[in-house]
Amino acid sequence: MAAVFELDVDSGEREQARRLLVAGVEELTGLRLGELQTLTAVAEGADHYRTVARLTGQADAAADATVTGLVDRGMLARHHHPNERNRKARPTLVHITPKGEAVLVQSEAIRFRLLDTVAQTFSGPQLEHMRVAADTLRVGTGEQLRRQIGGTPAAS
Repeated sequence: MAAVFELDVDSGEREQARRLLVAGVEELTGLRLGELQTLTAVAEGADHYRTVARLTGQADAAADATVTGLVDRGMLARHHHPNERNRKARPTLVHITPKGEAVLVQSEAIRFRLLDTVAQTFSGPQLEHMRVAADTLRVGTGEQLRRQIGGTPAAS
């Protein structure tokens, strides 16, 4: 029974560390978690809001709203599918802009600085919890993206 309680404490400490890191990155970048995940998904090749939704664990409507907000802020841009014949139709595909790429680089730098600052106050098991929490903030590809910044894994 003691081992079960210890696992619960470990889980709580990891979650607290993750929340601190997420809150710090959100505050310093001015972007919500879902927005950072969306930028990452598009940077890694997602070109439609439904693909973003699957990769980030968001509902389609939420991903569409997030993509639209990032387009409005200049971090993503819309374009037509190469086979689209009606050029007057609303473009349905998106790509990351240089501004969006700069924000991703900035968020990664902030993450490292926060980790370094927080890690200096931890030792032993606490430091391991912080490492696990930091892994959830990693910007990456494929399986890493599904685990990124505290989002729920997408259904396959």
